[in-house]
Amino acid sequence: MDIEVTARHMIDKTCLDLSRHATTRAFAPFFMDGEMVIDTGIRTAATDGFKEFYNPDFGMGLPNAKQVAFLVLHEKGHKFLMHMIRTSPRMKQHMQIANIAVGDSDEAKIASQLLFRVRNSKLE
Repeated sequence: MDIEVTARHMIDKTCLDLSRHATTRAFAPFFMDGEMVIDTGIRTAATDGFKEFYNPDFGMGLPNAKQVAFLVLHEKGHKFLMHMIRTSPRMKQHMQIANIAVGDSDEAKIASQLLFRVRNSKLE
């Protein structure tokens, strides 16, 4: 079984486990909703507000099921809270830069540096 199939199975199982857990059961339909994309082109995981993207190497590299559950909850939380939809134009620009920054290309390195500068300028 290749890593992409194994990663998809692991995330599907995590969603099913979360939908059955006493503290998260009320959100069961939400855990089973949306398209999951296994994508080696991103470093960790991301969402565009509709689809969830998971890097199989990152997901499979997590040491335990709790961390996989946190990863899934984190991405689904962005969707649930509509972070990708309810944002100001400035924030959308930052998110576009952030989406570029998750890759390994030269553009990703430049975008990461730009995000770092923007973040630090807000803190000053």
